[in-house]
Amino acid sequence: MTEKTKNAVKNVIAQHGLDLTTGRRRGRSGGFSRPSSSVYDGAFAVSQKDDTTVTVAAGSVIAGIEEISVAETDKTISATCVLYLELTYDSGYTAELKTAAEMPDLSEDNYTKLLATITVTDAKISAIAQVWEAGNIEVIGRFT
Repeated sequence: MTEKTKNAVKNVIAQHGLDLTTGRRRGRSGGFSRPSSSVYDGAFAVSQKDDTTVTVAAGSVIAGIEEISVAETDKTISATCVLYLELTYDSGYTAELKTAAEMPDLSEDNYTKLLATITVTDAKISAIAQVWEAGNIEVIGRFT
């Protein structure tokens, strides 16, 4: 391959390739475009139902060899909070969706996983920041 051909190939790759430092693709006009964002819609996805209610999608918690199903759930939100899953064990596993001003401290009595942070402005949900975006939740270790 001649030097001129090598430079032409590099030029084509640079003009139409992906900028690995920013994750943006260079368009035909030479400018960069942002990658399209997608909304997480898997297990435990949190979406706004109305001004004061969110819906948490169904999912499963896998603890050892047990799978605990969590049904789709609506939660009423009245103040800015975190929404999390709490797993407890008392002769069997129980998974519950809860809200609080902040995440509870770590405990040997339960397992918690942050799902989303929810912002309320003027008594209405103004923002939902989905934190958990990895499908079903697997718990390592076990409760007795």
